[in-house]
Amino acid sequence: RKASSNLRKHRIRFSDAEMVLFDPHALTREDSEALGEQRFASVGQIQPDGFLSSYIPTAEITSA
Repeated sequence: RKASSNLRKHRIRFSDAEMVLFDPHALTREDSEALGEQRFASVGQIQPDGFLSSYIPTAEITSA
């Protein structure tokens, strides 16, 4: 449900958006304006266009 909503709203699939995290030149910063949760924004390359991704780390990712 969330994936199809995201595709309609932003015209990008989660699987495509996560590719920005594999860009060795991506820039990631904590979103200081996020309220009530830790959130990050990354700008990286997804061929051929630039891309911005905002995400919330899960317990699996942060506890590694």
